[in-house]
Amino acid sequence: GEEGDALPARIAGEDGFDVALSSSALEHVRDLDQAIAQLRRSTTSDARHLHAVNFGNHRSKEQPLSEVYALSPDDYRARFGTHINLQRSSDLLECFQRHGIHVELHPYYAVDAIGIPITWWSTRYTPEVLQLAVGLFADRAT
Repeated sequence: GEEGDALPARIAGEDGFDVALSSSALEHVRDLDQAIAQLRRSTTSDARHLHAVNFGNHRSKEQPLSEVYALSPDDYRARFGTHINLQRSSDLLECFQRHGIHVELHPYYAVDAIGIPITWWSTRYTPEVLQLAVGLFADRAT
């Protein structure tokens, strides 16, 4: 199909996949809501999920959040491109929940000093969310 087309509703057979795993991928998806909706349609109701998400700038390992919070998302994309979607951990959790995928966030790597975020970021997110560089989204413990 055309670039950006959704995958067929069922690509794993009638019941769907039992496991969904991604590593440093979801932060690159432009339409995250559509992707998570497709993920839900393509997995069984009791599928296991594990998703590692890198919330950094993908340009500096030493300063993974540098310049991310110095600009609004539109200004960041204009300057550095659209290689990352700039969604934060709370955005992903809400998206998973909205589509019936029950995962918990397990912070993996946080950066203490992120500088002073501009108002666009600080009015929308807590410091804990803004400091998270890498998070693991995994099934809720049962």
